[in-house]
Amino acid sequence: MSHAVTMRDVCRETGVSVATVSRVINKQPKVSAARRKLVLEAIQRLGYTPNALARSLSRSRTDTVGVLLGQELSDSIVNVVRGIEIEAHTRGLHLLLGRASAGTSSDELGEALVDGLIVLDPMMSRQTISRMRSRGRPLVMIQNHAGEASVSTVCAADEQGAYLGLKHLLSMNHRKLLLISGPPGGEDSVLRMKGCDRVLREFKLSPEEAAMMIGRYSPREALTVFQEYRARRGLPRAVFAFSDDTAMAVMKELRVTGVRVPEQVAVVGFGGGVAGEYMGLTTISVPMMEMGREAVRVLAESIRDPQTKAAHIVMPCELVIRESCGGAPPAP
Repeated sequence: MSHAVTMRDVCRETGVSVATVSRVINKQPKVSAARRKLVLEAIQRLGYTPNALARSLSRSRTDTVGVLLGQELSDSIVNVVRGIEIEAHTRGLHLLLGRASAGTSSDELGEALVDGLIVLDPMMSRQTISRMRSRGRPLVMIQNHAGEASVSTVCAADEQGAYLGLKHLLSMNHRKLLLISGPPGGEDSVLRMKGCDRVLREFKLSPEEAAMMIGRYSPREALTVFQEYRARRGLPRAVFAFSDDTAMAVMKELRVTGVRVPEQVAVVGFGGGVAGEYMGLTTISVPMMEMGREAVRVLAESIRDPQTKAAHIVMPCELVIRESCGGAPPAP
């Protein structure tokens, strides 16, 4: 009866030690070119397939990265995960996805055999981040500054992006604004609100001219708060939504009810997804895929060298002007 080819079969075929075969398989030094060639030819001839799990465990690594997601899954988050997947694949890393438990400090990857974690959850608390870091695994936070200089972060320039988006609307002489924010306490939403506050102070707008309502990045909730605003105060002249998904929900509602965009209501979103491009949505474009790829690069370096200092990377945002806001502002 035939049996699965093992490393010892390769040793017998070549006359070298198990240690030498292991060094060749793991691409380690201290093996002559002639012996390396001998072992590789024997592996191919015998059809030996190294056990990836055994190899990784022998190196105290699994070549697996955990990706922990929050409760909200938007088009932007999908693009970040896509970037993580692309970069992990180029580095020969596997991914294990899990979800953080809402309102608790637990998560699905707590005891998983992963070399490090990438966390994409702006709502994760400082206490939970500290607990995860205490497990001793390298950790990279996306869209969450973590509150600890020792934890690596990859974030968008949310404050500056919101500043650009709202300033663009006001530069077009739009007043009576409706701002639809993300979840209260969400770090990216808080920073975007700071950017808006800067613009409102610069243009000296009163609270009556700029209302803020909570949309939680949910199209359904954004639609609800927009309808509430409209019922109480009529149509706003412009809407700045803190995500493309919520901005597109408002655009759809306006068009269904016969309101012209941007002639009657201008709309700007935040994210830069493909769907917004098809709808002609002016937006603050965030390099989501590149954020995911950068997080993998940072994590891979921390796995390779645990003494690597924490990195804090801020990805720039860009104002992309399309039809939904009426074009470029008038010349001064």
